Amino acid sequence: MKNFRPISNLLGIAAWFWVLFMGTSCGDPNVKQAQDSLSEFIAEYESKIIPVMKELNTTKFDAAVSGSEEDYTKAAKLEITLAKIYSNKESFNKLKSLKESGFVKDSILSRQLNVLYNEFLPYQLNEDTLVQIIMLENQIAKKMANFRANVDDKSLTNSEIETILKSSTDQNLLRKVWEASKKVGEEINTDLIKLIKMRNGAAQQLGYTNYWEMSLLVSDQDPDDIQQLYDELDILTRGPYSQLKSEMDEYLAKYHNIAKENLLPWHYQDLFYQNAPRIYDYNFDSIYKNKDILAMANQFYTGIGLPIENVLDKSDLFEKPGKSQVGFTTDIDRQGDVRILLNVQNNYQSMKKLLYECGFGAYYSNISKEIPYTLRTPSHFFTADAVATLFSRFAASPAWMKETLGISQEEADLIKATGNKYIRLDKFVFSRWAQVVYRFERGLYENPDQDLNALWWELVKRYQFLNMPAMRNAPDWAAKSHLATAPCSYHNYMLGELFASQLEMYIAANVTKEQNCETTCVNNPEVGKFLKERVFAPGKTLNWNELIEYATKEELTADYFTRQYIRL
Repeated sequence: MKNFRPISNLLGIAAWFWVLFMGTSCGDPNVKQAQDSLSEFIAEYESKIIPVMKELNTTKFDAAVSGSEEDYTKAAKLEITLAKIYSNKESFNKLKSLKESGFVKDSILSRQLNVLYNEFLPYQLNEDTLVQIIMLENQIAKKMANFRANVDDKSLTNSEIETILKSSTDQNLLRKVWEASKKVGEEINTDLIKLIKMRNGAAQQLGYTNYWEMSLLVSDQDPDDIQQLYDELDILTRGPYSQLKSEMDEYLAKYHNIAKENLLPWHYQDLFYQNAPRIYDYNFDSIYKNKDILAMANQFYTGIGLPIENVLDKSDLFEKPGKSQVGFTTDIDRQGDVRILLNVQNNYQSMKKLLYECGFGAYYSNISKEIPYTLRTPSHFFTADAVATLFSRFAASPAWMKETLGISQEEADLIKATGNKYIRLDKFVFSRWAQVVYRFERGLYENPDQDLNALWWELVKRYQFLNMPAMRNAPDWAAKSHLATAPCSYHNYMLGELFASQLEMYIAANVTKEQNCETTCVNNPEVGKFLKERVFAPGKTLNWNELIEYATKEELTADYFTRQYIRL
């Protein structure tokens, strides 16, 4: 927001909360009546929502761990109970009336009103429609969580598939493993298209063009702004990525002893080619092979004043039958019960994922408990993702490894060039992948009846420069879990990358006062103090624009990401 100015550091976080809680125009009887009415509404709302949300979040976590029919059925019933609270017409009309009156002047109450209004709005449908959507979402989520690829009568986890894609040169095996991993798309494709049409129908009943548009608008995002951002990033990254892709193709063609033009998706060492393949000399997995990466993550976060031992103790971090293969972090009760689900192994990707999810854990755990329940969440998903992304980058940093793992200076020097090149490559690979998902999902909701398989591969070709396997006509797009279980949100990961770079540069210039955050951000409690006060504690009292400017003294910009990874 152009007119927002961050409060001076001299005020401190306590004074900042005092400013936020100060009401205005308290002498106006209309203001007092409206604010009293909203306060009463919130108290009643919280008495209903808090126990349901806590039980639902617990059950969804249990279901992701167990994969059991019983847990998923229980979660669906709780989702319906939650939906009935949000779909209550009398409650929504009350919020709408208060919002339109303009009499809620207190900043915290006004912010709660806006957040609650946007939370209630998507549920203003008839109960049968809501129940049908929830049950279908639950059914798809369960199928995805329980799915295991089957190759030569052997069930494979995603971790096992990734290991094969990274290490094997058996062309037939690579193809079979990759194709088997996409079978989940065939299992859920029909139901997912049905669900998308139901979501669109619900959004259109509420006056929106489609569900995509509604989802962005109720999360304080303008679809046109997101489109412009992705168009600009496409222009910025296309040239450098083209050069890097040529370098990757030359390496991978030689590695597999095939012509460059014969490279296919399964040659790029990742299920969706969203992570960079290993094309440089150093194998980062060797660094973590015999390390206790849980202890390392705990040590790192503790050293910067953001202890996450309690989070790790409550988490489920290792593979087991039926368990979801998609990692996530959840805030169970907004009172400190934060849990991570991961399938950890002793390798680079697990270290990266663990640092990433612990970033969410640190954020959720340090939102001020003094602010109201409704606002006790991150300002936006991508502001939390930015913190997670910032710290996940360290997994490939030799400077960070030296400080955290105690590797020698000689070893750090040996892998320095490789580490820097790999991180840059990884960012370009992901940015082009994000283009595919963003544009596909937007197109999916604009017209779910089009040839979606063709759309997917046209975008993969245009943005990732990958060849489609000959005669391939399968719903490979549906194998990406986010399209089903976290709709219209994937574009935020790229926003998280931008904010991560902005945060890192601000911390280096103003907190550690050293250029290399990878070194100076280790065992430095000032880093945690800054994040707690300027990013975590405010929760959702500020929208994402305001939060970013409060934290870094400027609006979200791609400049820092550009400097780090593009203009080198």
